[in-house]
Amino acid sequence: MADLTFNLQIPVPRDARGFIALRCPRENCRRTFQVLAGTGKLTTEQFCPYCCESADNDAFRREEDLETVRAVGMESLKQHAQLWVHDELAKALQTGFRGSGITFTRGTRPHPPSPPQTARYADLDLETEVTCDGCGLTFRVYGVFGRCPDCADINAFVVLDADLAMSEKRVVMSRRAVAEGDAAMAEEFLWDALAGVVSGFDAFGKELRRHHPTVLPAKPQNLFQNLATLDDALIAAFGQGLSTIAGSHFDALVLGFQVRHLGQHSHRVVDDAFVAKTGLRPELKGRKYPLTPEEAQRAIDAVRHVVGALRAMLTPRLP
Repeated sequence: MADLTFNLQIPVPRDARGFIALRCPRENCRRTFQVLAGTGKLTTEQFCPYCCESADNDAFRREEDLETVRAVGMESLKQHAQLWVHDELAKALQTGFRGSGITFTRGTRPHPPSPPQTARYADLDLETEVTCDGCGLTFRVYGVFGRCPDCADINAFVVLDADLAMSEKRVVMSRRAVAEGDAAMAEEFLWDALAGVVSGFDAFGKELRRHHPTVLPAKPQNLFQNLATLDDALIAAFGQGLSTIAGSHFDALVLGFQVRHLGQHSHRVVDDAFVAKTGLRPELKGRKYPLTPEEAQRAIDAVRHVVGALRAMLTPRLP
């Protein structure tokens, strides 16, 4: 008898939204992440978003998911085999005893096997979901930052863009609060928006430095909050300072960062250092700075412009 072959397609377990769980094969990493089936690009190689280990796709499969696939596959194979045995035995009996006067009554034929169902696993409580703006893969990681598992691009740009979008929403909410007569709430929304811009830019900068240690210096720790020091670092790395990179957005960038500094360290009150660094509003010394929605929005636009320029400058240096 010829060998019998069954071709079965067993879907990999997914969560309720269709995310597939993967695990880094590197022994000193072994952290879990998720990718959304149907997004990204077709590739035979994947990258760990945490340590950037690269390996064949199958190397990232979780052991528990492979066990589930084997169990589902064996059950499906059992059903196919039972149906085949029933049909083959009935066929053999009818043919082998034809004309002998012996009759056989065939039992109930087993139901045809249903297609294997996709197994579900429990929510992994991963903290950040992003869609790579390079290849379109949607993935989830612990923490915030990580490389795209498909194309290895860092997601710092996507995360910062989301932070800036949130700050823009706060500016809109501030305008709405003004229209509703709630000046105090409008003011809080604006200061929160500006704080989000600077803190997002700072976190973005730390992630860039982690991936480009030979380009951007490790110290000072708050390099992307200290614009003067960042200017020196950019000149050393690219021959272009922040004023050149920011262009027409430079004044708005400086003002936004200095106003945010007032909010964090001076109870929003204008001091001598603010006047000296911005050259603006000396008549406001000793008074709270009257931050406007237009200034907050210009700061957002300035950071977005600088980040776009940095991305273009760093892309040829990506590892």
